[in-house]
Amino acid sequence: MAHINLLPWREEQRQEQTRQFATIAALSLLLTGAILFMVHATFNSQVEHQKFRNKMLQDEITTLDAALKQIESLEETKDQLLSRMDVIQSLQQRRPQIVHLFDDFVRTVPE
Repeated sequence: MAHINLLPWREEQRQEQTRQFATIAALSLLLTGAILFMVHATFNSQVEHQKFRNKMLQDEITTLDAALKQIESLEETKDQLLSRMDVIQSLQQRRPQIVHLFDDFVRTVPE
């Protein structure tokens, strides 16, 4: 029987499998890195968008707080004016009474 040496073929097959494994491992690492980068970029984008929305809401809250303070000030002024109006109305209602009182006083006092 003829003697056939299969060792170089097996060694070449082993080297080819090692190269394929290294290629697949490198591609897997690159793909994993790309996916992680995309996830990181997406999360950063969402965080920045939320920060923008929070800032916008905070600005609106500040504006509304200023408006509320102005409204409270106006309500105090309104209450003061209403109390003044009540005093004026009560004085207006009592005005004829004072005139009648003086009239009665003049009539009762002898000349």
